[in-house]
Amino acid sequence: MVKFGKVTRPILGIKFAPDQSVEQLGVSGVLVLDAPATGPAGKAETYQTKLFERNSQIGEGSNQQSDDSIYMEVVGGINKKGHIFGLGSQASTIKESLKFSPSISTDVVQPDKVAAMEAKIEALTVELEQKNLDKKR
Repeated sequence: MVKFGKVTRPILGIKFAPDQSVEQLGVSGVLVLDAPATGPAGKAETYQTKLFERNSQIGEGSNQQSDDSIYMEVVGGINKKGHIFGLGSQASTIKESLKFSPSISTDVVQPDKVAAMEAKIEALTVELEQKNLDKKR
């Protein structure tokens, strides 16, 4: 409040289902309906997607971007005041790392783990659809 003269609250940038809908589905927690690409959650998804794509291309002779340069691309760079969206006090770390040549991450997502996660998501989706059908009967 002292810094901005008002209370600022963080946002996720998601649209979620009403509690009543979640209860009807028989699940607990928050049911996310949408995460617009321009919001924080959408940008986080874009960032993760770009990291995955970059890591999938390691060894193919392509020019690799650093994690920091991908982040800067997703959030839109440095604003007029010299701030980087969403980083707060960590901004100076990113600015310093961008002065050096990009490093290549060795963290590569393994295709078998991706396939296992996709299978688990599919199984949970089928289970949820079955619960919905059972409730309608």
